[in-house]
Amino acid sequence: MKKDELRDAFDGIDESIVEKFIREDERIIKHKKESRRKRTLAIIRRTVAACLCLCIAAGAGFIIRNSLLPSETAPHESTSSPDSAPTSSGADNKEGLFDMSLFSEKYSGRSVNILCWDSEHQEFEATANEIIGSNDINEAIFERNKKVSEALGIKLAFNVQDDDSGKKATILAYVERCESSGEPLDVIALYSRTSALLAQKGHLLPLNYYHDYINLSNPWYPESIKKDTDIGGNTYYVTGDISTNTLYLMVGFIFNKDLIDKNNDIGYTSDSLYTLVKEQKWTLEEMYKLVGSYWNDLDANGKKTEADGVGLRTYTYHLESVYFGAGLSMVSINSSPPSADKLITLSSDHSGSKAIEIADALGKIMTSNSGYNDSSAAVHFSLGNDISMILRIRDIEKFLLSESSNLRYGLLPIPKYDTEQKNYITTPGIPFTQWGISSSSRDYDREVISAAIIEAMGYFAQSTTSPTVFDTLFPETEIEENNTQARKNDLESFNVMKRTISLDVGRMLIFPSNFGLYNDWATSAAKRQNWAAVSKSLDPLLSQSLKGPSEDFYGLSQSFKPTK
Repeated sequence: MKKDELRDAFDGIDESIVEKFIREDERIIKHKKESRRKRTLAIIRRTVAACLCLCIAAGAGFIIRNSLLPSETAPHESTSSPDSAPTSSGADNKEGLFDMSLFSEKYSGRSVNILCWDSEHQEFEATANEIIGSNDINEAIFERNKKVSEALGIKLAFNVQDDDSGKKATILAYVERCESSGEPLDVIALYSRTSALLAQKGHLLPLNYYHDYINLSNPWYPESIKKDTDIGGNTYYVTGDISTNTLYLMVGFIFNKDLIDKNNDIGYTSDSLYTLVKEQKWTLEEMYKLVGSYWNDLDANGKKTEADGVGLRTYTYHLESVYFGAGLSMVSINSSPPSADKLITLSSDHSGSKAIEIADALGKIMTSNSGYNDSSAAVHFSLGNDISMILRIRDIEKFLLSESSNLRYGLLPIPKYDTEQKNYITTPGIPFTQWGISSSSRDYDREVISAAIIEAMGYFAQSTTSPTVFDTLFPETEIEENNTQARKNDLESFNVMKRTISLDVGRMLIFPSNFGLYNDWATSAAKRQNWAAVSKSLDPLLSQSLKGPSEDFYGLSQSFKPTK
């Protein structure tokens, strides 16, 4: 019977039989709790396998495999057994990192397959032959992978698949075929929404089960990663330093130093803007003051055109970063949902007074002579006539570093709502990568190796790929006066953005269009539509679309019991 047929048959399962086996499994665990981990896991896997066979015979869905894993059986439980995760209190244990030398002693010579995607920026694989005469990021990726392999004694095998916003269903089918054909996967690193869909359908394991290897408090993950990605008590995917795509696609506030520093009427200087960021005073009010009254009618026709100089140039959906940057959420994750469809719900922020206020304020700028909604925003900004643009920072490499541009530019995070807001919040463009552990192998050692790979990739990326992304976007040039201090200021902004990356669950799970939920607010802001009226008609539809993901993740939370 095929997996989709098993899912359809799930409603017909005899739940009393399942409950019987769950109770028996729990009894075994309680009895064996003080035994060695490996022996316990062997018992669990035999029990689960037996239950799975019974469920298949009864027409049960494949997801029942996970529901037969009570919390005590999950491979995350720490013990004093020699089979516990290698840890160290010595000098090599940097930032809470597991002891790689002990890991290598145990697992050296193993191979791990990494299902990844043909990402918009190079992220995964580079060979020694390819780095000769290549770009710096290629060399950095090669160096990162080499360090990971040598430190862990593991061979990395990359399986690249075509993936993007329109390929989620295709990749889901591919993953299911791999499982059913007996060719399980290990690490999964795919387009952001594809990874979220795989998690929703039970194909990614909770990373918190492997806390001996993955420490989400480590600095190579965004500071809010646990809060942002916790669904039903579990985290299924991560990003951060591990993903070059994520860093390139961070949405930032890029400003024209020449125009600001040479025009006293603007009221700011480059240094004053950097100071605002450092003092936690870079807010929406300051941004409105900076950009809200500037217009240079360069073609002298008396009306705003794309050729004019404006205070803010952007393109519709990049304005979502202002929504999230102000501390607003799209969905709420309920810690104690009263029912399965209430685990993930539409946030009250979405139609709240703050969302309405910000949309209107941005709309005033974007529909005045001081703002321009421009699909070629970076091209026009590179001419040097605008004060600022809000775009993905990769556009710096595409346009501002071209031979035709000698613009002195700087980088700031998206402003906070006000000074009471604790942190800046950075939104990456949707085509970023999220990494997770496949649930298909049913082999604890393979799962551990996958967890270690993810942690090591993030750790070594800090000294290889991440600084190279910055150096690519902010190279040492003769254009920039006082280049050392200027690059230091921009590096501080880059690091602030990297630390404050936020992953709203709604962006991942709701896709009524290519842009999804958040784009409706951004569109209203760009056009100064009445967001109160638009959200009132939209919210019921969006709430309905969340029920499926909510119920799926609720079921997973009952299967994968959250760690204590």
